[in-house]
Amino acid sequence: MTTAAQIRKLTKPLLERYPDLVLDGQWLHLKPTNHLLRTLLFDRTGQANYFRPRWATIILFDPRSIVDLKYGEKLAGPRGQLWSWDDPNMPADIYDVIDNVALPAMRKVKSIDDFVKFASSSERFPLRVLPAFPHLKLLTDAATGDLESARSICNKWCGRAPFDPEDPLGPIVDGLCPALASNNVPALVRQLHAWEEYTVKQLKLEKIWERTPFPIELRVD
Repeated sequence: MTTAAQIRKLTKPLLERYPDLVLDGQWLHLKPTNHLLRTLLFDRTGQANYFRPRWATIILFDPRSIVDLKYGEKLAGPRGQLWSWDDPNMPADIYDVIDNVALPAMRKVKSIDDFVKFASSSERFPLRVLPAFPHLKLLTDAATGDLESARSICNKWCGRAPFDPEDPLGPIVDGLCPALASNNVPALVRQLHAWEEYTVKQLKLEKIWERTPFPIELRVD
C-alpha cells in the first residue's frame, strides 16, 4: 500500500519548488483555494508497490460535500497510468509530468468561469460534459449569474416529486430554485456561501481556503 511517508518523500521537492502547493495526506492542493479545489491525488491501488496519480478541479459549493474527480485527468507516464515505487526512474518521470502537464492545466482553471469552460469541453470530456449534469450546471449558472439558464433548469425540474434520495439535483433545486423564482439574489448568494463553508469544513480545508465573492456578487446591472 502507498504510505504517507512515501508521498511526503516524493512531494518534498515539489513543495520546495512551488510555494503555492500544500500537501494534505494523499492530496497535493494548489493555492489559492476559494470556490474551486485544484488538487492532485496520489491514489492507492490494490497492489502495494503501485499508485495511480490524477489531478482534478472540484467545485466547493456543491452541497454534497464530496470530492468529485471527474473533471481532471489521470497522469500517464512511460509505463502507463500505474506508477511503481520500485522504479528508480519514477521520481524524475512524475516530476516531468506534474511540471509540464498537471500543474499548467490546474493553473489555467482559476475561476468558476474557467471551470465551466474546462468542464464543458466535449473534446476533453466526451461522456461527462458539464451540461449533462443539471445539478452542477444549476450551481455554476447561479454562481456566475446566468440566472436565465439557472431558472430554465429549475422550471424543468422543480415540482418533480419525490426526488430519488441519491439524486444530487434534489437538494440543489430545493436550495436555489425558490430564490431564483423570486429573484432573491441575496438569498441565492447566502445559500451558495453556506454550502461552500460546509464543504470546506467537511473536507478540512479551512487552512487553505479563502472566502471570496461569487461572480454573481460582482455583477454590475
